[in-house]
Amino acid sequence: MLLLHASIIDHRLLIWAEKQSSSRHVRTGKGPKPHTHCAKASEITTALSLPARFCTSDSGIIWLPGRGSNPLPSNRIIGDPTKGRGGVKLLPWQVDGVSPTLGGLLKLKKKFHTWPEPPEPGLLAGPSLLYTFHLLDFVFSLAIRQQFLPSISKGDKASLPIWEAVY
Repeated sequence: MLLLHASIIDHRLLIWAEKQSSSRHVRTGKGPKPHTHCAKASEITTALSLPARFCTSDSGIIWLPGRGSNPLPSNRIIGDPTKGRGGVKLLPWQVDGVSPTLGGLLKLKKKFHTWPEPPEPGLLAGPSLLYTFHLLDFVFSLAIRQQFLPSISKGDKASLPIWEAVY
């Protein structure tokens, strides 16, 4: 069972997944620890049937609620979020995943077109991944209808070229 999530990390999209896990960590130090429910990048690409040309293995640090030295599972399918001692805190966690190309993201979107039904047994899309698909629809609709204008975003140290949506 994989529950897929999407996160933006350092200006790139990271698709990562939670799975059932019985491992526990003893959290020492202040740095990010490995997410105990995180699937490996190879497990994700295998489950999604994504060829290497559509994604690259990647990792990142995300902030999620945790209790003690373990992250809280995002869904009861993964684990019981009420287990553990101590209060719930927002903590940094190291996750592995894949960064899809645009073609890979389109293949994923097509694979999950049956939502809310899973595309295959043991593969679920979390809210963040579904939001990413909706955002992709919105961006494509703006591009197809040519409802955008080139612009410049002025920052403290640099200016960046951007596209502004016209509604």
